[in-house]
Amino acid sequence: MYRKTFEDGLIASEGWGAQCDNIPGPWGDIYRGSVQVDSSTSFAGSRHGNFYMPTNTGTSRVGCGLIRSKYVRERTHEYFSQAVMFPAGFDARALNDPYRAVGVSQDYQYYGYPAGGNLPIMADHAYGSPDPAVTLVAHTGECKNMTCPMHSGLLSGGGYSSRGMPPGQDGPYVIIPPDKITRGVWYQYLVHVYWSTNNDGLVEAWYRPKGGSWIHSVTPKTGFPTLSWGQDANTGTWISKESVDGRRSSAKFGYYNPNPLTAQTVHWDQVCEATTFEAAASC
Repeated sequence: MYRKTFEDGLIASEGWGAQCDNIPGPWGDIYRGSVQVDSSTSFAGSRHGNFYMPTNTGTSRVGCGLIRSKYVRERTHEYFSQAVMFPAGFDARALNDPYRAVGVSQDYQYYGYPAGGNLPIMADHAYGSPDPAVTLVAHTGECKNMTCPMHSGLLSGGGYSSRGMPPGQDGPYVIIPPDKITRGVWYQYLVHVYWSTNNDGLVEAWYRPKGGSWIHSVTPKTGFPTLSWGQDANTGTWISKESVDGRRSSAKFGYYNPNPLTAQTVHWDQVCEATTFEAAASC
């Protein structure tokens, strides 16, 4: 089991490092936002992580996340849970882009782009709406010419559009719908993945408000790979299907999104990776 809380008062701890404004110098076209330990509220305990996103940075993206090294373990089940709170006044819209959303972004098995960036949990919203949602995106399988097969997209479409998907696919997979999120209320969500390069991969998800019961919002989806292989844009090399298992990867959470319409914060707490639902739910 791996977890990250903020009860020790530290940002980088429990095996997690920061990729925020602590990184000196430019980082491509990314403006690095900030994270701080906050005791004004929490999902559990007395502290949480407060992630700040500025606007009008002059860059295309703002980013701030915590990262931990891990390894791909094909043919294994993993359960991920996190607690998130969107504060009063939170606006999911991005600057000058009605499709894109700002806020949450997590990737639990990342080892390249696009061939190793799979199953991110992302901010979402209905087209042009300020109301946030949380969605699981599956763009996995064999990636060619900088694109990967799409199995689930976003409510807002855009770069992760679910339009034009193959018949029989029923994305997007919305973990927390926009009409179920109340700003200022903590929510915990839990995602189950069976990691596979074959068509027997599986994803499903639940969520609950703090103190509430679990809602099985994404029932089991299968029939596609949950890992990816192919062209790695970071190195220019080809990741073979046979080399995915055991590959070094990472778990990341925080935000990595376009500039928000107005400066925003997202609150995180109780990050957990486990091998059973019960362990992840109680972490």
